[in-house]
Amino acid sequence: RDDLADIVNAAIEELLRHCYELPAFGTLLKVARTARALVNRGYHRRIAAAVPPEARRRMAALLVVPEGATRSDWDRVKTEPMRPSPQRMREFLAHLAWLRGQAVADAVFAGVPEQKLRHFAAEARSLNAAVLSHVTESRRLALMAALLRRQVAHGLDDAAEMLVRLTTRMHSRAKEALEAHRARHAEETD
Repeated sequence: RDDLADIVNAAIEELLRHCYELPAFGTLLKVARTARALVNRGYHRRIAAAVPPEARRRMAALLVVPEGATRSDWDRVKTEPMRPSPQRMREFLAHLAWLRGQAVADAVFAGVPEQKLRHFAAEARSLNAAVLSHVTESRRLALMAALLRRQVAHGLDDAAEMLVRLTTRMHSRAKEALEAHRARHAEETD
């Protein structure tokens, strides 16, 4: 669970089940925040420990603004590419290949719930490169890896959707061409 209200509700249910007196709401909120932070730090450490050194270097390079540029590659990771179209498909696939080159293997996320990964990705999206470079290394690696994974997944979904649209469009055009051909040659066929 990641929402504080859910954690507080679970704590209240557990206290009632064991017939304990309920503490003040502020105390429950403080305990819920502490528990969530403890669990998240554990996941951050687990993910960071599984990230290989080469991937660590790649992720660190994403936060550096190249000379002559105004933005880091982290902004490139966070920006959603335009919806793929037949005209922009090559550009989209090049961006997807670049993202896949930056991402880490899915084995890094073993044992981490998908809900937590979504939360980490959302948190990473909200942080810019300057802020992200000042958080602890384990948290930074976990957040960056989660967002890269999420962006690759969205990119693959978009590519599959574009393939389906292109195939559907080709199928309908072929159907129209067949009907036109049949209409032109109806007399010969009869």
